[in-house]
Amino acid sequence: ISATKNRDAYVRMRTIFTARPVDPDQKPKSLPDYESVGAAYVHPNDIPQLRLRGKEPLYWSQYLESNGQVFPLSLLLEGTGRSRPRGS
Repeated sequence: ISATKNRDAYVRMRTIFTARPVDPDQKPKSLPDYESVGAAYVHPNDIPQLRLRGKEPLYWSQYLESNGQVFPLSLLLEGTGRSRPRGS
């Protein structure tokens, strides 16, 4: 999670999520839907050749490839060890 304060006094919070498939042999979907149009699976070495808006995908792929620390999703929940936020 990173937070950046803008000169207009608003804060941008960026959160990066990573996941692994439950079934490692499952193939990626072949037909795009609303959320995945334009998405692609690429090797980290191929990222510099893509026309992207920023360098974050390259940075994060290198971070993960070098075994950078990844925190559990529960870190974002209230309390300790709760599986759902309060009130849900």
